[in-house]
Amino acid sequence: MHKIGLIIKREYLTRVRRRTFLIATFLTPVSIALLMGIPIWLGGLSSVEQEIVILDEANLFNGRIPDLEGAKASESVYFTFDQSSLPVLKETFEASGYDGILHIPPFNIQQPGGFAYYAPEQIGIKTKIYLQARIERAIENKRIEAAGLDKSVLKRLKVQVNIRDKILDDEGEKQGNALMAAAIGGVMGFSIYIVLFIYGTMLMRGVIEEKTNRIVEVIVSSVKPYQMMIGKIVGIGAVGLTQFMIWIVLIFILRIFFGLIFGIPFSDAADLSQLNQNEELTEEQVEMITAVVENFGRINFVKIISWFIFYFLGGYLLYAALFAAIGSAANDDADNIQSLTFPITIPIVISIFIMFTTIEQPNSDLAFWASIIPLSSPIVMPARIAYDVDNWQIILSAICLVLGFTGTIWFAARIYRTGILMYGKKITFRELSKWLFYKN
Repeated sequence: MHKIGLIIKREYLTRVRRRTFLIATFLTPVSIALLMGIPIWLGGLSSVEQEIVILDEANLFNGRIPDLEGAKASESVYFTFDQSSLPVLKETFEASGYDGILHIPPFNIQQPGGFAYYAPEQIGIKTKIYLQARIERAIENKRIEAAGLDKSVLKRLKVQVNIRDKILDDEGEKQGNALMAAAIGGVMGFSIYIVLFIYGTMLMRGVIEEKTNRIVEVIVSSVKPYQMMIGKIVGIGAVGLTQFMIWIVLIFILRIFFGLIFGIPFSDAADLSQLNQNEELTEEQVEMITAVVENFGRINFVKIISWFIFYFLGGYLLYAALFAAIGSAANDDADNIQSLTFPITIPIVISIFIMFTTIEQPNSDLAFWASIIPLSSPIVMPARIAYDVDNWQIILSAICLVLGFTGTIWFAARIYRTGILMYGKKITFRELSKWLFYKN
C-alpha cells in the first residue's frame, strides 16, 4: 500500500503542478461563463434604434400601432405614420431622419400581400420578423372584426394548461418536476461522459509516454505492474476530482460576478410574493413559476450529489482500467492506438445516446437495463436518479458497477503486466486474450 500511495502522490502532484492543468482548470469555467454572458452583452451592443416611417394605404393600423406609438419598442424601433405618396417618401425619408419605409398597400384581407420595406441597406432578419409579426397581428384583428367576433371573448377562450407532477409511493403523494429532473439528469450524465473521455485518454497517453520513454522499466524494478497501474488510475482520478471541485467553486463565484454585471439576481428562488404583482404574467405562468421554485427547494441535493460522485468514480475506475490496459499494450502508433481504443469508446458513445432517450422515458426497459449494466450505468443511472427512481434499482446498479470495475481492473491488470514491457510488436485483440492466461 505504501508503494501504491507513493505512485498516487507522484501522479497527482506531477499533473496538478503542470501549467496546462492550471490553465484548463481556471479557463474552463471562465470560458463557459463567457459563452453564456457574451451573447447577452453583444446583444445589448448590437441593439440599434431605428426610425421607420409607415405608409399605411390600407389603413391597417388606423394611424396607430398599439403599445408602440410614442414609446421605444422592445426591438428598438420607432414608428411614424405619413400619408405622403410612396415616390415622395423614397426621395425624402433619409433627409427626414428615417431608416426605412414600411409600405402597406391596399390588399385583400383574405389573401394579404404586396407589403414592402424600402431602405438604403438590407433589412436585418430580426427587424423583418418583428415587422411581419406586427402586420400579421393587425390582419388577425381585422379578420376577427370582419367575422363579427368579440376579440375579448376570443381572448378569454384561450387557455394554458400546466400539469403538476404527482408521484405516488409508499410514503404517500409528493410533488415532482419532469423538466427540472431532465435538466439535472442531463447535466450529470453528460458531465460523466466528458470525464470518461478526458481522463481515460489522459491516463492512456501517460502510460504510452512512460512506456515509450522507458521510464516504466525503472519503476517496475521496485513496484509490481499491478501496483503501478492502480496508483496511476487513482492518482489521475484524484486530479479529475480536484478539477471538478475547483470548477464548482469557480462557477459559484462567477455566477455572483456576472449576476452583478448583468443585473441578474443571484438567488435562484424568486420572491413569490411579487409574482402576482407582475402584470405581464398570466395566472397560469405565475402558478408554473411558483411550482418550479417550490420543487427546487424539495430536491434532495445531498442524495443526488452523493450518487453523482459514486458514479463518477465508478465509471472512471471501470473505463480508466481499460484505457490503462490499452495504453500498456499499444506502441506509439496512431493506427494501432485507434484500433485498440475503438471498442472502448463505442459503449461510451452509445451510453450518451441512451441517456438522451432516458431523459424522455426514464422508466422504459431500455433505460432500466442500461442503468444496470456497468458499461452504461455511470452515464445513464445519474439521469434516472434525478427522476427519483426506486432505491432498489439504484442499489442494484451500484452493486453491478462495483463488480464491474473490480472485474475490469483484474482484467486490465493481467494485460498491463505483460504489455507494459513489450515493445516493437503490433498488438491485436487475439494477442491480448492470450495475455489474460499468462502465469505470473
